[in-house]
Amino acid sequence: MVNPLAPPLNDDLTLRRDQAGLCWFCWSFGDRIAHVDNLDIATARITQVLGCPEP
Repeated sequence: MVNPLAPPLNDDLTLRRDQAGLCWFCWSFGDRIAHVDNLDIATARITQVLGCPEP
């Protein structure tokens, strides 16, 4: 993901399973963003970090 208004603000996102088998959105360095069922939370956190305005 890249903020087109500020290209240095970018990161790769992944989906990862935890030991219980639950899927999470994660940053490239492994920190969890949010559970895949929490799209609103994931969107808000990604938007906050990348500096994008809320849609």
